[in-house]
Amino acid sequence: MKKLEKILKNMEEILKNGTGDDCYQFALEVEGADIQRLEARVIEIGNGWDCYLFALEVEGADIQKLEARVLEVRDGYDCYLFAREIEGANIQKLEAKVLEIGDGDDCYSFARDIKGSDIQKLQARVLEIGDGDNYYEFAKWVAGADIQKLEARVLAIGTGHDCYMFASEVKGANVQKLQDKVLEIGTGDDCYQFALNVKGANIEKLKNKIPQDKFYKLKNK
Repeated sequence: MKKLEKILKNMEEILKNGTGDDCYQFALEVEGADIQRLEARVIEIGNGWDCYLFALEVEGADIQKLEARVLEVRDGYDCYLFAREIEGANIQKLEAKVLEIGDGDDCYSFARDIKGSDIQKLQARVLEIGDGDNYYEFAKWVAGADIQKLEARVLAIGTGHDCYMFASEVKGANVQKLQDKVLEIGTGDDCYQFALNVKGANIEKLKNKIPQDKFYKLKNK
């Protein structure tokens, strides 16, 4: 009886003065905790991460209520994690929120990891707001990616390093176009890495932009 009284007293203190993380930790670790009240407090004051963890680890959590809070808090990465890890998550709602507020990494990760995601919509968003890393990662890792569209974006706005990474990592990349762009805008090191690591690279074209010490290493590799 005294143990239960202590638990209830501590819980009331947590509910009154604790953070969302405090409520989540109490619900997770303390036998006899009132899950519903602690969950309600997490939904009231916690962030998306608190709600995601509560849904993931606390037995008896209300997935729909916690998901609603994650959508309300508006963090693209939390929406992606919720869709990836929580059984019963509403993929369509979470994807729509990622498309609305997520960055290029969130959209790429959602397309890569979430079964049933809309690859075309997520790719379009990556092309709109992403960066060079997102383009080659999407092209490399997402089944159904449009290699030509992603490559065209890299050629249009990417750096020499982006072009090198696309050529070296993406099966089906147009090596010659990417090489020409590296020669146009890339550094000596970009050209060296291209010559060293990209199958089909034209070393004769690249050599004039490669620093002499690195070209020597290339010839003697």
